[in-house]
Amino acid sequence: MSNVEAAAGRLPSRTEVLIVGAGPVGLTLSLELSRYGIDHVLVSDGDGPSAHPKCNTTNARSMEHFRRLGLSRALRFGGLAENYPTDIVYLTRLGGEEIGRIRFPTARQAAEHDGRRNGPWLTPELQHRISQIFLERILLDEARKQPRAGIFLQRRLLDYRDDGTGVDAVVQPVEGGESQVVRSRWIIGCDGARSAVRRVAGIAYEGESGADRPMFGGTMVATYYRSRRLAELFAGREGFMYWTVNPDIRSVTVAIDGKDSFLTHIQVPAEASPEAMDPRDFLRRVAGEDIDVEIMSSAVWNAGLRLVARQLVKGRAVLAGDAAHLFTPTGGFGMNTGIDDVANLAWKLAADVQGWGGPALVASYDAERRPIAHRNTLAASEVADILGAFPVPDAIEGAGVAGEQARELVRDAIAHVAVEEFGTVGVQLGARYEGSPIVVPDGTPPPADSRTRYVPTARPGSRLPHFLLDGGVPIFDRLGIGLTLIDFSDGGADPWPLLETARARGIDVAYVAIASAERPASIGADIVLVRPDGHVAWRGDRLPDDGDAFFDRILGWLC
Repeated sequence: MSNVEAAAGRLPSRTEVLIVGAGPVGLTLSLELSRYGIDHVLVSDGDGPSAHPKCNTTNARSMEHFRRLGLSRALRFGGLAENYPTDIVYLTRLGGEEIGRIRFPTARQAAEHDGRRNGPWLTPELQHRISQIFLERILLDEARKQPRAGIFLQRRLLDYRDDGTGVDAVVQPVEGGESQVVRSRWIIGCDGARSAVRRVAGIAYEGESGADRPMFGGTMVATYYRSRRLAELFAGREGFMYWTVNPDIRSVTVAIDGKDSFLTHIQVPAEASPEAMDPRDFLRRVAGEDIDVEIMSSAVWNAGLRLVARQLVKGRAVLAGDAAHLFTPTGGFGMNTGIDDVANLAWKLAADVQGWGGPALVASYDAERRPIAHRNTLAASEVADILGAFPVPDAIEGAGVAGEQARELVRDAIAHVAVEEFGTVGVQLGARYEGSPIVVPDGTPPPADSRTRYVPTARPGSRLPHFLLDGGVPIFDRLGIGLTLIDFSDGGADPWPLLETARARGIDVAYVAIASAERPASIGADIVLVRPDGHVAWRGDRLPDDGDAFFDRILGWLC
């Protein structure tokens, strides 16, 4: 398989993995599989990157994954200008008085971040503000360069048949014509809320779909537009996201290109029909004056969602991203949970295809990621509840003492909201695979799970804590493409019997010896085995005696 075939429009009859969906999640999975050297095909019924902005935040954990793929710097400088402020700004109206501001680093400042002075954000990669329209373009361009990938746009999945050893998928051009059958070991649904893979698999969502809130709790309208006047109103007080706080209309506006392109979300009043609403009318109300508006697209969507597929693996079909879980977008967890999904999934698919993973390895994706989907959708819902309860005094736009007191009340509330919505380090870095069948527990108690607090720990199932080696190199940059054995024993352990067992079984294990003086307290043991997705599979002060039994456990050979 190659992109030469893709350019010629010829779908191959066979591949190892068939990905359905070319959003950020499907494209990231493609890049991950290419890194592992796995032949795969990606099909999508779209014709290229999204034209309508959706997700606008790539969180710290996703940026760590993109760092591993060699793309974090390209993303840092692929959207807003490198020195454009990424602050969150609260205003009475877009052209009104600024009430408060939460400051965040620019792309340049984040790129220069060295992982030392970051308070609770213990990571070499801070979160990043980039619209999905730019993110997808970068990912698609990179995916098309990979010799192991075939990228086929404007192709829809009609059906598939799973015979237990593989999948025969029926794919047809969007404009019609003759369908083709593609045989693959696995089919992966990264094809969104209306997933064809999920439909054919017969998997339903479970959870909440009708939360009622003053904001982010019903029918929403998102309008993408250009406005020279709005850019003028923001001149000198630029930000990434602008919240309007007044009794008339609640909205959030995102700067898309840092020039004159914006995306505004409003909640549709219960008595109104979104189809009958003229976006120009509510954009003028949001701005507080008559502004020029060139509408590029408008989309109706539903907030108040907290849905997770009842299973993520069924036979040879696997779900990821929105096909697996739907969020209210507060906190920016949706796309980022999907990217973390495929970081977990890709190495398991590679291990299965290459023969070093056991029959239960891919199945462990459900055991590990579905609890995280429930955790993260709940976190998003809790943040939405906080935003929905945001106080909006009647006098907030008024002059004099009453107006200033009203705005001061909101300033106090902003400090709380800042932590709850934008300080979600616990959600981003604290995901743990409790009870996973491929993680070896060490009997230590888990730290408390929190949206806003992250406790670094190498307790098995956790993300390996970030720390810098002597010379300022992040430990993440020393991890291998496969498993990584990190040894702080100062020669007290003999790793070679275990490494020889791995070699004999075709398992790629990198060995990294680090002086015990460099070991942070969060590691908690002399030796740590890290998986390709950066999570800890095992830790201890001495290596296991039976290497075969050890690898059988962590690589899914024990069914």
